[in-house]
Amino acid sequence: MGREYFGDIGGKLAFGIQNSDDIENLVTINFQEQFCFHCCECIAENTDKTYCDDCFDSYEEHLETAKDESCLENDDNILIKLDNVIIYKIEKEKHFNELKKNMDEIMDLLPPSVIDEFNKIKSNEEIIDGYSNIFSNVCSEMDKYIEKDFLYFHRYKLGVQIQYILNKQDTCMVCCEVY
Repeated sequence: MGREYFGDIGGKLAFGIQNSDDIENLVTINFQEQFCFHCCECIAENTDKTYCDDCFDSYEEHLETAKDESCLENDDNILIKLDNVIIYKIEKEKHFNELKKNMDEIMDLLPPSVIDEFNKIKSNEEIIDGYSNIFSNVCSEMDKYIEKDFLYFHRYKLGVQIQYILNKQDTCMVCCEVY
C-alpha cells in the first residue's frame, strides 16, 4: 500500500516520509484538484457536466444509480466529487531553473556515492519509471547510509525523473495520489 504518482513519470511516494505535494519542495507550483463522478469513478474533466455521459444516458439515470448503490445520501443530488488525486503541470520555461537549483541543494545533502549512482542513470529512458530496476544500484548505495534523511533521497529521485522529462519536452504532467 502506498501513494503512487503517475503521468509523464511514475513511481511510489515514500511511505511515511514523503507527502503527496512533495513536488512543491522542488518547484514553486500549486496543484490542481481532480474531480470524478460518483459510482463510475470516471474523471470529471469538465465540472460543469452534471452527470457522466460516458456511463449513463441521463442525469436522472446516474442519480438513481448513485442512490441505489449508496454512493449518495438520499437528499444529495451532486454527482461529482473530489478525487484522491492532485495534478501538477510543471513547465520547462517556468520551473526548470528553480528545479535545477533545488536539485543542486539536495545533492549537497546526499552522500557523494549516491549522487554518483544517480549520475550513471540520468540519461536512461527507464528513469521515468520509478519501479524500474534502473534504481537498484542507487537504492543499494543509499541503504549504506542509514543515518541519512531518506526524504532527500526520494525527493531527489522525483526531481531526477522530472528533470529528465523537461530535458525532452516543455511540460511534465504528474498526478499524485492523496489519501
